[in-house]
Amino acid sequence: MTPDLPVADHRPADVPLADADAASVPACHALVAERLVAAPAPGRMDVQPCFGVRADVAGRFSVTLPDDGISRRFDLARGRVELGLWGLGPAQIRVALSATRSGGSTGYIGIDGESFVPTVPIAEARLDARRYGVSAAAGIVDDVWVMTTEPAWSLRPVAPTYAEDRQLLPRSDVGGWVSWTSPRDLASVTLAATAGEGASLRERNEGKDLSVTVTARPLAATDLPVRLTIAAHARYGTRGLSGTKNHRFAAGIFAEHDIVAGGFEAVVAEGLDGDALLRPAGGSLWVRTGPTLPAFAWARADLHDANVTTADDSAWTWRVGAGPRLPLLDGRAPFAASIGYEGSHFGPNAAALATQSTAVVHTLWLQLGVQVEAGMPVQWTRGALDRPGR
Repeated sequence: MTPDLPVADHRPADVPLADADAASVPACHALVAERLVAAPAPGRMDVQPCFGVRADVAGRFSVTLPDDGISRRFDLARGRVELGLWGLGPAQIRVALSATRSGGSTGYIGIDGESFVPTVPIAEARLDARRYGVSAAAGIVDDVWVMTTEPAWSLRPVAPTYAEDRQLLPRSDVGGWVSWTSPRDLASVTLAATAGEGASLRERNEGKDLSVTVTARPLAATDLPVRLTIAAHARYGTRGLSGTKNHRFAAGIFAEHDIVAGGFEAVVAEGLDGDALLRPAGGSLWVRTGPTLPAFAWARADLHDANVTTADDSAWTWRVGAGPRLPLLDGRAPFAASIGYEGSHFGPNAAALATQSTAVVHTLWLQLGVQVEAGMPVQWTRGALDRPGR
């Protein structure tokens, strides 16, 4: 499994412009596969325009113990298709469609019962000034912190990252950001301004969320096989009709190797969902295998306190699992079959459901995921296409 890849980053191999056509196919594939929330490092070369598509689907059967409500069910753990145009000079366009259960996983309230409906988590336009290492994006854009941590964890079909899993930060929001990356990718600074209500909610106040994310990659200029990322994030935000404060502070450190990777993420919040008195906080510590192994495995522990100012609001969640990668004939491994275990221990005031009768919940699941992506060089027309019969 690979991450829910974020904002497209032009990072093909360094190919002179004269050779771009000859290398367009592999470079186009690289554009589809490699994306980061940051400007490309200065000096990167461009390639022929590329149309990319990426599909990511995972189905899960789970059993929850003790039997409290619906204990056995099928879930769509992941359902997303992403389309984009990259390499159009400084411009990029990206749109994603996701399948969302409108009534929740255990309810009947929704559109036509428990039907799945398409949502648009991403619809963005982006410009890259490669010479200066500057990028800007606007539309429905990725939350910068979520997409900073997502590639390092890279197992979204198992679970989102901690900040999104606990709804401390949205997957995406309406707004925009501007980012600068230093030469040799040593550091990035990203400033974002968003509506603050999330991509799926209407704007309900005139206040806007302003955030800054600073990312350092101290080993980027070395030949070491380890990629080290240190990041910090601060957001000034408001929520609801009254503009209640909704601030966030986060930090993380992530180390990645082709064989093994690990990381830690911590988030502190002031205000949540329009309640200024809430002070949720917590973090996530995880380790996983790298993409070069024929199988994959993970272990992750999350600690979440719903309100640090009161007692008995904390909850522990731990996840472990493993499975083989199932390759195609050309050696790629887009199929991933896995078995996983998730356990949660809730404090007296932190039960997941008001009717929950136990402090410990165990879930065992089987999952099959398929992830494929493709890139195709395209010829960009210089004028409007003629309409038939005109």
